[in-house]
Amino acid sequence: MMTRAIAIRPSAAASATTYLWAAAFVAGNIALPQLCHMASLGGKAFLPILFFTLVAAARYGLACGIATALLSPLANFALFGMPDAAMLPVVLGKSLIVALIVGGYIQLRRTLSLGRLTMLVVCCALGGLALQTLVQGPAAAWADLVLSWPALLIQVLGGWLVVRALPSAKPAGR
Repeated sequence: MMTRAIAIRPSAAASATTYLWAAAFVAGNIALPQLCHMASLGGKAFLPILFFTLVAAARYGLACGIATALLSPLANFALFGMPDAAMLPVVLGKSLIVALIVGGYIQLRRTLSLGRLTMLVVCCALGGLALQTLVQGPAAAWADLVLSWPALLIQVLGGWLVVRALPSAKPAGR
């Protein structure tokens, strides 16, 4: 069954595999926003820079998630000037929220189901809402959340499909 929980074996922080996967996810977080920004409000509605951060943290754990969360916005900013300089701290913060919540959960539980992923995405959205409220005020934060609801669905359903399709990390020492 597609919604059955899957076992997750997070990759070790010192593993080269962790950083190879992180590099692949950063590349995805560079390409996906470029595609989404071709549509009007595509970047704001689909939050593409968070998608592979979610997948990295959900499939390979905290270290891979944090590396992806930090490098993706910085690489996008250096290459394309997106997000703009004023939004870069907020995007970095939201990326780290995703990596810490999802990656932290995976480190502790080592299992994931569609229901749990849904709850993790909701927690990340609430964390992002709190961060954006502190930085830009409640009106801007609420407007951003209302506009980005499609992204939450894509993160849950698309993230679940990608996480299930990716190979598990190899146990340490093998």
